[in-house]
Amino acid sequence: MTLNPFGEERDEPLGRLLREGLDPGDGPAFVRRVLAALPANRSSWEVLAAWARPRIAAALLLAALLGWALGLATQESDAGTATAAGVVAGEVLGEPEIPAPDALVAVALGVE
Repeated sequence: MTLNPFGEERDEPLGRLLREGLDPGDGPAFVRRVLAALPANRSSWEVLAAWARPRIAAALLLAALLGWALGLATQESDAGTATAAGVVAGEVLGEPEIPAPDALVAVALGVE
């Protein structure tokens, strides 16, 4: 069981402050105060665009880094396979007699 520093009883001072701060009182006056706090001449789309631009840039950067990392991992994986296949191909093609068809298929498929 964890100790919780917060009890289930009401916090009267906090509740009073919240009610005072969030009570609209006079509805039209409350709306005027909220609208006055907003920046002038900004549409909803401008606000959304300002919010979205850095996040889109971050997503593109993350996608580029992920693509680079996957490409690097794929190259390392292909290099290991190509090296093993190259060794097998050298062994098969370096023999003086004609290799068996199974050996040629194994080289073509990259199977050792």
